[in-house]
Amino acid sequence: MFWSINGSLLRSVAPYLLTIIALALYGGRLMSVMALARMERDRRRPELATSGQSGASAVEMALLLPLLLALLLTILQVALIVQAKFVVNYAAFCAARSAIVAIPSKVQGAGGVEGRNRINLRSDDSPKMTMIHRAAALPCVAISPAWSTGVMLATLATQKPEVALPMEELASLFPASRDGDKISQQLGARAHYAFNPTNTRVEIFGEGGDQSGSFDDQELIRVRVTYRYYLTVPFANRLFGSSYYGIKFFSGFGLLSQSGLYAPITEEYTLVNEGEPPFPSKQDPGEVDFKVGG
Repeated sequence: MFWSINGSLLRSVAPYLLTIIALALYGGRLMSVMALARMERDRRRPELATSGQSGASAVEMALLLPLLLALLLTILQVALIVQAKFVVNYAAFCAARSAIVAIPSKVQGAGGVEGRNRINLRSDDSPKMTMIHRAAALPCVAISPAWSTGVMLATLATQKPEVALPMEELASLFPASRDGDKISQQLGARAHYAFNPTNTRVEIFGEGGDQSGSFDDQELIRVRVTYRYYLTVPFANRLFGSSYYGIKFFSGFGLLSQSGLYAPITEEYTLVNEGEPPFPSKQDPGEVDFKVGG
């Protein structure tokens, strides 16, 4: 039975949870120290117990408010990262499902024709890797930032015109609109980030971690998807994020760099290679099972 709270999730969010616990403990300790100091002051000078109460409360609130705000922002960012973790887990499943269908097939694309149970893991033009990467990137569209000039400067993610038409065709199934924008426009704007190979990286392994690109029938195929989740919550993103480019210190404080911050999320899924072409054997051996566009 699949259980969403697994070891991978706990390991990925452990640093964030420890930070939240540390902030909470520090806040609790600070509150207790302030309360003890106030009680000691009232015991020694009872005449000031009522007259200085409002001023002391204002000082305490001024000291505690930044800490409480930081704690709330951290909790919000961790919740968003956990939500993205579930999406990337599904993206890894989609990529693995695509891999066990594409690898035993004969696929033609910009990089040539790849035979059955073979895949070129070292080529950027591999048609099978293109299919698998698209399967992984599509679920990640939901958690990707909409492309804009600001996002481009922060992430260096350029527009990908080749995904515009397919996303519009997909969005035609959802004619609704939100905030004056059609679903097709929203999907298209977010797809530029998700379909960028730098932001959604796919790795394929055979049994024992083999990356030769040659697979046997019924062999286990493990697919790893690493997604760069764009962090948007103030303060918390500077605590946990990695810089897209440049030095994190300058990026985190907005100095000398416009780089944004991201959290790398990695998920894996393992399925069994189907080991046979998806179409009947009477098909012409010279034909291909799939053709992948550029």
